[in-house]
Amino acid sequence: MINFKSVIKFVTLFVIAYIILLIPQTKINKVYQELFCVIGNKLFHHFPNDGTTVLKIKSSEEKSFVSVASTPKVKPFEKTYIRKFTINTYSTGFLHTIFFLSLVIATQLSWKRKIIALSIGFFIITCFVMLKVRLMILYVDATSAIFGVTNPPTITPYSFWYKYFAEPMTPGYSFAIILWLCVSIGKKEWLQLNGIISQMISNNKIKQKKQVYQTNIPQGKDKQQKNIPQHVKIKNTSISSHGEKKSGME
Repeated sequence: MINFKSVIKFVTLFVIAYIILLIPQTKINKVYQELFCVIGNKLFHHFPNDGTTVLKIKSSEEKSFVSVASTPKVKPFEKTYIRKFTINTYSTGFLHTIFFLSLVIATQLSWKRKIIALSIGFFIITCFVMLKVRLMILYVDATSAIFGVTNPPTITPYSFWYKYFAEPMTPGYSFAIILWLCVSIGKKEWLQLNGIISQMISNNKIKQKKQVYQTNIPQGKDKQQKNIPQHVKIKNTSISSHGEKKSGME
């Protein structure tokens, strides 16, 4: 049976944690944005193609955006060109990250397990976000106009991954839920969950068998007797002392 008290408690804690992490007064978004730039500059300083990529926080008017300047490596005496674009850190990584953190905070775990889950999960989801940033840089690098090229390609090897993985927000939430299940549920909880799922499947099969049995009941003696008029009663067949069967109707 579902423990509705636990469910209500979990939902309440999740909503409270998510709102606290989301509201601007806590300045969590600003801290995340600075961390986003620090990690991005460390990972992509010599990228792409041994070039240089710089992530920088934009003006205070655009608090959720980071400007990216990508300069691929060029040959000597070749003109240098810079590709610039912006990344919305809010939708690219921040919302997914606080969604995951809120799920872990709301989960009923010991403090030790909760801290371990938060640490490992934050590291993994940050790697996931940086993978999206890498795909964005590669996509922009492949599709941006360069010196001497008037019609840059619109379809590149990175177009599919950018369109269905890096750009939309849904994969981020899906990954956060899967990661939450992996880091929060221990062996004991997995066994309990497996038992609940197995019981549900078993009950469903029993229910289906009952339905099939009820629909395939043979039309036997009970139905035949229902068709006999009420003024006719069938006596039980008996064997006389002479070995003759006697039966009759009234």
